Amino acid sequence: MTETRPPFEYTFLLDNFAEYVVTYEQYLAAPFLRELVNDETQNRLVMGRKLIIFSDDFMRDDADALRCYESANFELLVNPFKFYAPSTYKALDFVNDWDGDVFCRIAPNRIGKTTDAFIKVNLGAFPQDPEWPIFKEYGINYRVFRHPLKIALASYEWSNHQDTIWPEMVKKWIPDEQLGVYGRTYTGKKKKDSPSFGTTSGNRYKLTCGSIYRHFAYSQDQSNYEGPVFNRWLWDEQGSKNLFDGADSRTRTVKGIHLFSLTPHKVKGRPDTGAGSYVNDMLDGSRTMGHTVKAYCKGTEWDHDSIDPIPDWIYPESEKLKEIAKWRTEPLANNDEKAQAEGKARLEGIWHTTGGLVIDEWRRDLSWIDPPESFKDGHPPRWMTLYRGMDHGMRNPFTCLCFAVDRHNRVFLYRAIYTQGRTIPQNVRDSIAQCGNKIRLDATWEAGDGQLVKRWEEVQCTERFQKSVIDSRSAGSTDPQTGMSFLQLYNLAGINVRKASGKFLKHWQPMVQQMLRPSPDFTHPITGETPAPQFYALNTCIPFMREVECWKWKAQNNDDANPKEEAEDKNNHCMTAWAYAIQIPLRFLGDLPGTGDWRTDEDKPKRVRDTSYRRI
Repeated sequence: MTETRPPFEYTFLLDNFAEYVVTYEQYLAAPFLRELVNDETQNRLVMGRKLIIFSDDFMRDDADALRCYESANFELLVNPFKFYAPSTYKALDFVNDWDGDVFCRIAPNRIGKTTDAFIKVNLGAFPQDPEWPIFKEYGINYRVFRHPLKIALASYEWSNHQDTIWPEMVKKWIPDEQLGVYGRTYTGKKKKDSPSFGTTSGNRYKLTCGSIYRHFAYSQDQSNYEGPVFNRWLWDEQGSKNLFDGADSRTRTVKGIHLFSLTPHKVKGRPDTGAGSYVNDMLDGSRTMGHTVKAYCKGTEWDHDSIDPIPDWIYPESEKLKEIAKWRTEPLANNDEKAQAEGKARLEGIWHTTGGLVIDEWRRDLSWIDPPESFKDGHPPRWMTLYRGMDHGMRNPFTCLCFAVDRHNRVFLYRAIYTQGRTIPQNVRDSIAQCGNKIRLDATWEAGDGQLVKRWEEVQCTERFQKSVIDSRSAGSTDPQTGMSFLQLYNLAGINVRKASGKFLKHWQPMVQQMLRPSPDFTHPITGETPAPQFYALNTCIPFMREVECWKWKAQNNDDANPKEEAEDKNNHCMTAWAYAIQIPLRFLGDLPGTGDWRTDEDKPKRVRDTSYRRI
């Protein structure tokens, strides 16, 4: 059972030095506190989880109050870094986690995710004191400054550095003594407000401790990312993959890290953002590019009244309600699916697809499940009926999906094998091995042209499949090297596979949608709730999940009076393997031969041999 951590407490110091220590929930239930926090006539300082709110009258009449406020204000001015306090445990855990080399802070807009990443990228980058509140009171682990670091800050455009990254991150958080001529309290002749971003020299500056900071824009050419070596990269939102690759090759040489702070929405004109992007791939494990990747998403479960427990004084509750109306309430009322999809990214941190999904009944919260206890060591119970659907590929991806059907006719996708650039025998042997089965030489044959052909046989000692199918187009195609059909080659390699139905998308897509739609005929295998879908995918089947959430209809020409509905010919290898299997059809067959409590391999009847070849 997961241990529940206590809510953060906030201290409010008010007129007459009245002090209130409350949780955020208690704050929301205290109208007088909320009124003071949102009263623009009050003097307010936010020092981590301590707020000083004094009125003009109180500071005019009480000299101690004025000294207290001015002293705190100066302390905050010269070193705001020491008062950083994460608003959620997700933010705290993100900043404290150094067990990896790619860290992602994924959250909705305006809740401080970039601030969390900026604090993390600066830990140990300049001299810091373990007695500061950030370490002593607010839970951040202290890191010793051992030597100057090189830190890269990347964002969309130079204007974003000028308007946001510099004033809201660098100038706002780094201690004044480290900023030198850029310092908030610096009054010397060479005082500067900001670097000249976009110029060769203006993108780089040095702290007084020696740490070097350099800014990058995603509009720059990749060559700018290839040369310099940095200890830490902070990527604001979603940088392009080619830029990341260029930076990554150099960062590895110093065992550096990458930090992403992003809202996972699709950016117009940027196909490498949102669902299906390289960042999405790294996080779901389908393509880590050699990295140990950690993701930290929203802090708590979301409800209809609050976006996140981000304090009212950072993100006003009144503004949160407006954001909810814009991205949730109104799109639902207007049945605006495009806005709903973007709203889920902006409000809930869910990876954004731009609409038009082919399998639009898919719901991750219902059908994407942890492996049930009965699936031991990745294998389903022996009483279930098993099937395989395969999509042939060598240069293109080869896919093999394994399904198990229980007594209630609920279908479980429990394995998704996805490889590329391998031969048919390699794919077959790998698939057999992952199923926990063995392979043995069955016979050696002489084909019609005199060549010797070995026939292998799968020994289904762990998983026994009722039927395995492969796409009919590939099954009937001839391999130019051997002159045999691909169906024959798969059978010779060891998998007893048959030709799948050749029906088109318009025939099988409604079948898939029906299995995903909650029905009173089914009970959810994990929650026990009904109605529930018939189909479930174990969360170990990463390639399947990536495709089902990315496969879209082709864009239509608005000038076409009768547009043809076609799906994109990409992100669909698992989907087609699913289609082949679902048309078998997938159903529970009970204790029939090849299912249930299996007979031993020695007791099974010998299969009839293929007489199209002559045995040697």
